[in-house]
Amino acid sequence: MAGFKFIYGCVTIHVMSGSRERFINMCHHRKICLEHVISGDEYLEAVISARNFRTACEIAKKTGIREMPVFAKFVKDSDLYYKGEKVRMKNEYEITVLDIDVMEIEKKLLEIGAVKEGEFFQKRNLYNFHEEYRGRFIRLRTNGTKTTLTIKEKSAKKEIGSVKELEVEVSDFEKTDEILNMLGYEHSMYQENKRTIYRLGNIEFDIDSWPMIPTYLEIEGKSKEQVEEMIEKLEIDKNKLSLDKVSEIYKKYGFDIHDYKDLRFEN
Repeated sequence: MAGFKFIYGCVTIHVMSGSRERFINMCHHRKICLEHVISGDEYLEAVISARNFRTACEIAKKTGIREMPVFAKFVKDSDLYYKGEKVRMKNEYEITVLDIDVMEIEKKLLEIGAVKEGEFFQKRNLYNFHEEYRGRFIRLRTNGTKTTLTIKEKSAKKEIGSVKELEVEVSDFEKTDEILNMLGYEHSMYQENKRTIYRLGNIEFDIDSWPMIPTYLEIEGKSKEQVEEMIEKLEIDKNKLSLDKVSEIYKKYGFDIHDYKDLRFEN
């Protein structure tokens, strides 16, 4: 489970007084992992998961530790840390084209040289972060051939590149869901969609069909300029462009996606 610690972030603590040995034993009993431990005659320094910080403070009081200052809180703003090292969340440069004519879009994609990679049925579980990390959520998704675990972060700005993500490929959808449950995350929503993928160099075009709403196109590139160039090449109607996330797209059609905790095509 240590491999998932990047979900929470880490805190470095200094234990300055009291029974440090008892503190360590009680942390072990409460299944709080202490890493990178440095012990001296009058202090103890260790790294713990940020989610365990409050419990560690309670243990400190019970063991006579009067102060346990936070030396460095590793989760702030959009930064995530794993084993004390900063993990960079990459910017996601994408835009959505609503209400597309699928046959027309596929014809234009082929005309500009895009290659069809395949058609996929996707299922995903969404997990909410703790309240202190608002704006982030966890997504576990599989298309039958590839399964990924992703942290997404959406800023208040609505512009190409405003969404950040950190993604890792995992081998098993169900087992990863079990691990997340053991870490205290239960999925808040299950969703299905159908996706046809086209690719032109490092630019991806996803034709997405979701239950109850019209099919749309996502264009994702490595930069804002790439995405804007593809909009021009495909002669996209600017009135159909959207930076909304899926839940906001559903709202445009009169649906609150949060009313559908289990979103399937038969619903």
